[in-house]
Amino acid sequence: MRGRGRAWALGVAGPLALVLAALGAPGPAHAALAAAPAATLWQRTVDADVIALARVVHPAWEIPVGEPPVVWPVVEAEAVEILKGDAALGRLTFARDGVESPAYAAGQEVVVFLRAIARSPKLADSAVTGAVRWASQPAPVETLVLTPRDRDLYLTALRGYAAIAVMERSPLQLERLRALTLELMASSEPALARSAIADVTRAGHVPLLTRAESTRAGKLVFDPALPVETRVALLTELERRALIFGPTSWGRLLRESHGADRVVVVQAVEGNQSVGVTNELVPLLRGPDPVLAAAAATSLGSLGNHRAVEPLTRALGRRDRRVRLAIVRALGAIRTQIARQALDLAAERHPDPGTRAAAVAEALALARRHGTALAPMLPPGAGARAETAPSRLAARASRAAER
Repeated sequence: MRGRGRAWALGVAGPLALVLAALGAPGPAHAALAAAPAATLWQRTVDADVIALARVVHPAWEIPVGEPPVVWPVVEAEAVEILKGDAALGRLTFARDGVESPAYAAGQEVVVFLRAIARSPKLADSAVTGAVRWASQPAPVETLVLTPRDRDLYLTALRGYAAIAVMERSPLQLERLRALTLELMASSEPALARSAIADVTRAGHVPLLTRAESTRAGKLVFDPALPVETRVALLTELERRALIFGPTSWGRLLRESHGADRVVVVQAVEGNQSVGVTNELVPLLRGPDPVLAAAAATSLGSLGNHRAVEPLTRALGRRDRRVRLAIVRALGAIRTQIARQALDLAAERHPDPGTRAAAVAEALALARRHGTALAPMLPPGAGARAETAPSRLAARASRAAER
């Protein structure tokens, strides 16, 4: 079966190459941006009236408020350092404003971001305002629990942010924020790095990252000591701001990444149709690692990526079922006429029934999407049967693919 599949792939790649040669180069595409936090550390610092390093004493201390008295749970903590604001050391009590916030636990060392309770839309008109001065920020993840591993990293970052936040607006303030942002992008703590990169992304025209820092930032992209997610997010932002040449940089990152990191980079370049990226993905598509091969197939399968059709078609002779099905889906995602012809050929000639069935389903989906007739190379009767019983064909394709 393996030899027959490889011979089939080589046999159909020839006529496809004739069509591919007549097509032009694809347009540019960008890699997906890594997910950013809901609120960055800098944003939370600016918004807070008080930032304190504290130890939780009572996670849900109940106090009576109003007349007649109503029991209201608040958090009681022992403040050991005030990073920003005019709160005093010692006992610190605050109401919680975060709806989805995780619960505190007694004994936790935390950083709390507080604001005057009158600023809380949720609590400002409640009876608790007369008994409690502070409320937490209404962030989706309100708590910042420190661990021995990240304690010093977070406190250093927050002390820096707090010092910058209380400065008068000036070029010096922006310069210091820019320097701290660049420093945190190189942090060994992924959450801090993501937060700093998100600040750059959200800064708009404010130059938190300029050409003066682009050389150093570019070096961080290829620093294997940093988490790969940080480097992917940083490269995405540098490319977006035209501070780095994306096609060459993504190709290099693909070459220099290994193991699980390489899978992350392969997934990040989905939709990037540059020659450099394609040239790095094709060997992975043909390589011995089926996980990498399937990921490469998926990333090559973007709308209009005609350059990927020939290598994808050749790889349909691979033995691993996951890779073949990823290739079929990729050809369907490309949606060009030449990709559809490749699916038609696979539907008719591929030696594996599951692959044939999956190719039929993708070809039919393309025909319906474009409102066109089925290509003549589909197996005799396949189109008519599918049009009269599409759900039956889909179920058949799914069962065959699973086998």
